[in-house]
Amino acid sequence: MRCCQLTYKRGIYHINKHKYLAQQSQRRNGPERDRLLKQERKNGKARRKAAHSQHLAYERQARAKLRREAFEHYGQECACCGEKEDAFLSIDHINGGGNKHRKQVGSGTRFYKWLKNHNWPGGYRTLCLNCNWGSHRYGICPHAATPLRA
Repeated sequence: MRCCQLTYKRGIYHINKHKYLAQQSQRRNGPERDRLLKQERKNGKARRKAAHSQHLAYERQARAKLRREAFEHYGQECACCGEKEDAFLSIDHINGGGNKHRKQVGSGTRFYKWLKNHNWPGGYRTLCLNCNWGSHRYGICPHAATPLRA
């Protein structure tokens, strides 16, 4: 049986077929076409990389906006020590249970989305990370002599 002008033999045919097709492709398209296709693939990668970078920047801005909205509602400073630096602030569950809630809802942006979707429910406050950790670990904030939890 003849196929692609080569004798069909199992194994040999497949090797020779690809070699034959590559030769035919070069005859039809030439090296110039190959160079243009390679350049187009490279340009496509650059476009996808740029689009991905723009998408990441948009997502970063959206997360920051959502976080700002949460702090605008619950307070823009620590309820205990008055810390105002945004990087140090977090949302605290007043009556505890944050670990269980985080497992149900998720942490980070998912938590902020949950707060927003539930119309900023009560039972939360803004604390700096030190006060939040101190109230979790010891039951009182390091800045206060009285317990924070009610």
